[in-house]
Amino acid sequence: MTKIKCYFIANELDSDAQLDTYRPYFEEYSAEVWGVVPGEAAFLYETHLGLESALFILDNGTGSFSVRLDVSVLRKSFYSVGSMDTMGDFIDAGDDQFAPVGSFVAPAVAWMAVEDFFTSPLECSPRLTWMDTEDMEWPASLG
Repeated sequence: MTKIKCYFIANELDSDAQLDTYRPYFEEYSAEVWGVVPGEAAFLYETHLGLESALFILDNGTGSFSVRLDVSVLRKSFYSVGSMDTMGDFIDAGDDQFAPVGSFVAPAVAWMAVEDFFTSPLECSPRLTWMDTEDMEWPASLG
């Protein structure tokens, strides 16, 4: 299995993240737990060449997550798609983070992305719908 690191919510770096450690946070979602600032997770895949990819999970506080996969080696980023109709609308998630409204998915769906990242960190999970950030229309005010 691929070695993954993780910054999870407000915890220290987990330099040898184990998949099952994070399962309860998705399967037993709690706004109180995720509400710690910042309410996000970052799973990192690094090799001797440096950071190869990262999977970012952003909680909206109501039980939905925006999932973004950055594949550094391809210089590509992708967002999960929960609703294609609202992928052009953005929310300010704080700390200069913006996310497409349509990128928010249920915790069980976000968990599938995490599971698949642990086995194939350079590929979008085939169990989710994704949108390349280059295909998105970002408001000028965000740029």
